[in-house]
Amino acid sequence: MTSRYGSKLNFEKELGLRLKGENGIMKKKFSALQKDIEDQREEIRTMFAHKKELYQVCLICKLYSIHPSIYPSIHPSIRPHLHLRYLFMEHTSSP
Repeated sequence: MTSRYGSKLNFEKELGLRLKGENGIMKKKFSALQKDIEDQREEIRTMFAHKKELYQVCLICKLYSIHPSIYPSIHPSIRPHLHLRYLFMEHTSSP
């Protein structure tokens, strides 16, 4: 009788240890996935910020092509984009 309970107790102990190990592995995987998700969210935020900046440059380029007099009011960090865009357009436009 005691051997039957002893073997059942050993089985339950081993099962408990195995489940603890699996739980640890799952926690590690979960935290790694959470980190990946947060990294991807940050990358998406960065991409949207860059996209917004590009849209602003495009808008300024359109305005500049309509009204060149706005050039002095354009922020200095955006002016190089204007020059690059128009240099590119000059070389790629067909006669």
